[in-house]
Amino acid sequence: MYTINIVYEGKLPVQNPFAPGAGTQPPELAGRNSILDAADIALQRLKGRRPSRSFILVGLRGVGKTVLLNRIREMAQEQGYYALLIEAHEEKSLPALLIPPLRKILLQLDRQSQISDKTKRALRVLRSFMSRFQAKLKVGELGEIELGIEPETGTADSGDLEMDLGDLLLSSCRSGHRKKYICLSSDR
Repeated sequence: MYTINIVYEGKLPVQNPFAPGAGTQPPELAGRNSILDAADIALQRLKGRRPSRSFILVGLRGVGKTVLLNRIREMAQEQGYYALLIEAHEEKSLPALLIPPLRKILLQLDRQSQISDKTKRALRVLRSFMSRFQAKLKVGELGEIELGIEPETGTADSGDLEMDLGDLLLSSCRSGHRKKYICLSSDR
């Protein structure tokens, strides 16, 4: 895993295009080519079924971490990935943050793959994960809903988040057509 520390690169703060703005796109992504190149290489390697290291963007508020994550998500989408960026909140658990976007991706894969057995299994694994971690989907004013599918017993239901999360992500990635990939980014 790479840790990339983002710092201001040689510009005076007044001239620097980066400014605190919670992901607001600056006029240019100056001095960030090495980070974007590293992300591009990782995305291409993974599509080629070659190992690649994940990375963490670290830096002070306003240096462009969220902007870079958004750009990397766009790059992933351009390369054919299902790409999602979740924003971590202190009030929400990791399962509660992951379930809605993974459900959306699985249903998209399901529509494209004519409801393959792998997609059905991935939805059952998601249901197991939801059950074990007591996470539900919130739908605005409608309240909470659950997936109307039986859980996949024995997968993503141990109660060990580290192990169950791996099972959930693997089943999600294996669910669709062989040439579809998932890029998951988390902010904060």
